[in-house]
Amino acid sequence: MKIALFGYGFTAKLLVRAARQAGHGVFVVSREAAAGVDLAWDLGQWPPPAAMIGQGGWDVAVLTLPPQAIQPQFWPWVHMLAARRLLFGTTSIYQRLGDDIAENTPLDPGHNRFVAESDFLAAGGEILRLSGLYGYERNPLYYIKTGRVGYEPRQVNFVHGDDVARAVLAVLAEPPRASTFNLADGQKHTWCDIIERAVEFGYLTHDRTPWALRRPSANVDPAKFLAAYPGFAFKDFWQELAELAKDARLAASG
Repeated sequence: MKIALFGYGFTAKLLVRAARQAGHGVFVVSREAAAGVDLAWDLGQWPPPAAMIGQGGWDVAVLTLPPQAIQPQFWPWVHMLAARRLLFGTTSIYQRLGDDIAENTPLDPGHNRFVAESDFLAAGGEILRLSGLYGYERNPLYYIKTGRVGYEPRQVNFVHGDDVARAVLAVLAEPPRASTFNLADGQKHTWCDIIERAVEFGYLTHDRTPWALRRPSANVDPAKFLAAYPGFAFKDFWQELAELAKDARLAASG
């Protein structure tokens, strides 16, 4: 499979590694030149650089960038050059109307991605809407330690970066089964729960001063994805957090 990957952040790097290990070819386009990037191009600018002209024949284009930041001329161009187009979306686009969020939950028309995602789907694209990403370079414990989150009884919806990479390859290995899937591990835990466990790990001492809910709590349900790909299993969050706590302590003492 020939994959054109636009964007080279946390999940994109994991996807490149997994795809190449599986024997797929990957052409990486990113805003800034860096190791592992085949072409530096800011998709917020048009026309494409000369080195991009003549590229194509891809089986799939995977877009990990915010679609609203991409120039409109890019979309018809990439639709012609790639047989399939897969966009990373976000589960924050759903309205919080109840305890659970599924693919049929109404979207928020005021979200900054709403128009671009709607147009992308209408043109035959596919979207994987991701929950909060975590992994070695996205450690939830750092968010607590730096005060970005606190003792808040809000459901936290996570998906491990490695799981995203595996899910993308599972989706692309077969003809499309749906235009949208939510990716979340489906494991229920609040920031209060995570802080309590972090204290048990000895990673931090927290005063447990309650934080008010900053937005409604809801659980992102991955049932549709798991029904379509029944052999897929998400990583266990608590087991991964224990490993991240070891890494965090080592980093702090280094």
